[in-house]
Amino acid sequence: GNQKSLKYVNHLFRGDSDKPAIDSAELQRREQAIIDQERKLQKKLEDVGREAAANRVEKRRLSTLAKSLEGRERQLAIDRRDFEEWCEGQRADVAVWRENQEEKIRKKLGSVERKAK
Repeated sequence: GNQKSLKYVNHLFRGDSDKPAIDSAELQRREQAIIDQERKLQKKLEDVGREAAANRVEKRRLSTLAKSLEGRERQLAIDRRDFEEWCEGQRADVAVWRENQEEKIRKKLGSVERKAK
């Protein structure tokens, strides 16, 4: 395999084979095509590297945002529970106040009725 390709390369420069020799213009064109291809690949590699770095930054940003949102959700759950407890307390206070008011009204009515008799 390797011996064959070496012979082929040699004949390219000497032209001593049954295959026609490649002239220097064709060789230069091929070399330039290879160089152009390498440049394209290098650019693509750099683009992919930049994209990967940008993705890592975006992942970190989203992860931070997700943690922040989870924290806010936990805090909202705590706030809601505290508020519901506070509301229950207020309702209980209002119920006691209402009973006291009704008791005062009953006493007043009782005294008014006694006076009326």
